[in-house]
This record gives sequence, C-alpha cells and structure tokens, in this order.
Amino acid sequence: MVLAAPAAHTAHAIAWNAVQRACLDAAGDAGLALARQISMIAFRSEREFESRFGRAVEADGRFSVESYLAHHGEKLARRFDAATYRTLLGAMDAHDIGRGRGGAARALRAIDSAIYAVGVRGDQLYSAEVVSAWAAQAGAAYREISSIYGHDAFLLEHGQVGEILREALHEAARSNSTRDVA
Repeated sequence: MVLAAPAAHTAHAIAWNAVQRACLDAAGDAGLALARQISMIAFRSEREFESRFGRAVEADGRFSVESYLAHHGEKLARRFDAATYRTLLGAMDAHDIGRGRGGAARALRAIDSAIYAVGVRGDQLYSAEVVSAWAAQAGAAYREISSIYGHDAFLLEHGQVGEILREALHEAARSNSTRDVA
C-alpha cells in the first residue's frame, strides 16, 4: 500500500524542497520554522485553507492562516534541527524506486504481491495523476481519496484510508485462501 507518494520524487516536489533548503542556508536553525511553514503550504490544499481560515484575523492582527503556519513552524523547530531537516529533504529528493532497476515500472512489476497505489484528488505535492500514472505502469491497483486536505489527506481521512486498507486485506486473504486450496 503506497499512500500519496510518487515512484520518484517529482521536479515540483524538489522545487518545494529547494526553497526550504534556501531558508536553511539563509538562516540555519532560525530558518527551520520558515522551511516548515513552506512545507505546510505544500501539504495542504487551497480549498482547506479557504474553508478553514478564509480571511479571518486573529486578535494580534495577523491573518489566522499566518498564525497556523507560525505554530507549525515553531512546533517543528522545537523537535528538529536544520541539519536533520536538510537530511530529510535530501532523502525525499533522492527517492526513485526505479533507479538502478530499469525504471519504476520494471522495479514494481518484479514485486510478487498486490500493490495498491492511493492518490489524493487535490494533492498539490504529488498529484493523483502522478500516482495513478505509476500505478498503471506497474500494474498496481489504484484507489483515490477525495478530500479538501491535500497531501495530508492520507493522514487525516481515516475512514477512506481504512476502507482501502480493508479492501486490500480482504483481497490478500482471499488470494491466500485460493492459493492454499490449489
């Protein structure tokens, strides 16, 4: 089960990470909170921000969405340091399941198990189209989550994710019982 992920990190996602690295380069640990704010914009959707925050303003005069981003930036900065975050960004950028394996389709077709690829409609980090394309090339089953949450829908849409997991587990159990009989 691959949730909201590409077979290889996309140029669009690498661009988001490049801007985050620039924040770290400019300000080190102080830039970490800003880098996280950037990632939160990539992880969530315009629809969610509009419905959740709109143009609401906090008592301190900041837009509510600014307060939300600042909170998440500060929260991560308390748990990570710039070097750790840079390592995480680099690992994400290096992700390519097909590297050295003849491409993603060949690498994934070599797996002797069912593969479920789950895309999220409205994910601006890894679009549903990116996920469904590698799923088709790999012969994987494709399912889609419908949500306003963007990329983070796979973490927040418990009901939809649970239903997809139940389907996959049911299919695996059925497949195993068929093999046992044969």
